Amino acid sequence: VVAAVVAGFLARYIVGDYRALAKVHVSLHPGWLVLGAPCSVVAGLALALGWRRLLAAWGASIGRATAVRVWWRSQASRYLPTGAFAVASREVLAGRAGVPRSLGATSNVVELGVLLAWGAVVTGAAFPSSVLALPIRILVGAAGVAALAVLPWGMRLGSALMPRLTPALAARLPALADTGASPVAIYRACALYGVSALANTAAFVFLAAGMLSVRPTDVALLAGAVQGASIIGVLSVAPAGVGVREA
Repeated sequence: VVAAVVAGFLARYIVGDYRALAKVHVSLHPGWLVLGAPCSVVAGLALALGWRRLLAAWGASIGRATAVRVWWRSQASRYLPTGAFAVASREVLAGRAGVPRSLGATSNVVELGVLLAWGAVVTGAAFPSSVLALPIRILVGAAGVAALAVLPWGMRLGSALMPRLTPALAARLPALADTGASPVAIYRACALYGVSALANTAAFVFLAAGMLSVRPTDVALLAGAVQGASIIGVLSVAPAGVGVREA
């Protein structure tokens, strides 16, 4: 049902904006596309290695190649509505690799929070004030920085409140109640996720430059747009953010 609703909105925008889209001229510039390819690869690898560092914060050891394999195989289910399937597949595949299943699911939830925070940082820093008012930019960026800064202690606070607020979720993700996660390891994971966010942003800018006439003044707009839309994509229940991020 969700996918059908999203498809309806997508069709509505395609029909409504057809004339505007018809004026968009796509002309390939291979050089920019070549530059974008390694950025995309780095973004993907940093996500998997950031997840590996996140597991290490709880004392779970997993090899680099295994982390990359598990992370990317679990991504196949992200195209199903809601993020539940992605969490479940990460949990199962991580369990097969020797990681406690509850930790596989918990790390996925924390990972989404970290990606949201980095998206807020880039959005606040990059978006032109003509598109997003300066006070809102400051608020969004500061919220992202604050979330990353207090993440280890925020997780501890959440673990204390969760059994009272959502007992079922607390029972499903018991690793969140483990307050012994290493702050240093968490920050190292956050740094790798930040590398991924920046590399992904660069890949999108290069992709746009490889298909459209992009001016230097457009770079900030493209960077803010891809990260701002990715926040909405994560929060959306649509499969992989279809109709939000991709559209």
